[in-house]
Amino acid sequence: MRNFFKCTIPFLLLFLILFADRSLTTNAASITPSPTATAIPMPKATVQVNYDLNYKTSSSYEDKMVFLGKKYGKLPTPKRTGYTFKGWYTDPTAGKKVKSSTKVTITEDHTLYARWKVNTYKVKLNARGGKVSKSNCKVTYGSKYGTLPTPTKTGYTFKGWFTKKTKGTQITSNSKVKITKNTTLYAQWDYQYPKIILQDYNLPINQYYSFPYVQTQTAYQRVMLGNSSYSLARSGCLTCNIALIMTYYGNETLPTQLARNTRLYTSGGALIWGSLPNRWSQEYCTTYVALPRLYQLLSEGKMASVCLQNSYGGMHWVTVYGYSGGKDISADKFLIFDPGKYSNKTLQDVISQKGNVTRIIYMNN
Repeated sequence: MRNFFKCTIPFLLLFLILFADRSLTTNAASITPSPTATAIPMPKATVQVNYDLNYKTSSSYEDKMVFLGKKYGKLPTPKRTGYTFKGWYTDPTAGKKVKSSTKVTITEDHTLYARWKVNTYKVKLNARGGKVSKSNCKVTYGSKYGTLPTPTKTGYTFKGWFTKKTKGTQITSNSKVKITKNTTLYAQWDYQYPKIILQDYNLPINQYYSFPYVQTQTAYQRVMLGNSSYSLARSGCLTCNIALIMTYYGNETLPTQLARNTRLYTSGGALIWGSLPNRWSQEYCTTYVALPRLYQLLSEGKMASVCLQNSYGGMHWVTVYGYSGGKDISADKFLIFDPGKYSNKTLQDVISQKGNVTRIIYMNN
């Protein structure tokens, strides 16, 4: 019996081992694996911000990484000629404004768009001695200037509005605004040339001979014109020319009568013309300034007495009564009456002998 157990136990253990191994293999093959669970994405910690200047095809600024839930932080400030930057927005034309203190709530990479306001500027209109309906206007950058007023100036023709007093660029109603600050436009003028040339008066010989008597006065005389006064060594030629102008304008005082009256007063050292002073104007000038001024006076139908003075102080007066030229403003085109030398026929003749122009006197008829 003991021997039977000794022989049986080993076989029984072997059988159990083999059975257990087969059972494990069968169970392992019959086990079905459980399906894999769906992954839950983690939210991004940062997003990328792009900048669009909203008037060019490309941005001038590098992209920026920002943290979700945090502030955008420092944003660039772009510049654009003629425009003012109004801020960054989430849409080119609408959207919300984004500032450095704005919190990042957009969870995806996104673009910020620049918003602009076009600038307007004040333009001062300098008529330079003329009259203009308005002294300034407002213009918008990149747009046309629009209608500009036309100033007027007695004796001159308006050339246009320019960026400088002389030369410069002309600005018209169709010119586009390119300025980037308040500025001034200047009127430029052309002289109006006399439309009618005054004719020679062909004074009778007896009137010519009536003038030299006064011219022979060599003593210094005090000449009064309006509120001004000055001394002349040869007041006679001035008196003769004033007499000529008075005769032209139909004054009752003839040259001979004026000479006679002047002779009565020379002993007192003063030339007095009664109520005449308030009717005369005197302008101090140079030859360059006098020429266009004489044009203007002639175009208004006025004659003018011109004083010429040399470097030694010598003076002489002649009357300009006509003009023989076109648009060439030069002294040799002015017709004159010279009581001191009848051979002088143009202003240039007497300038060559006597010196430069220093004064103009004319009657306010």
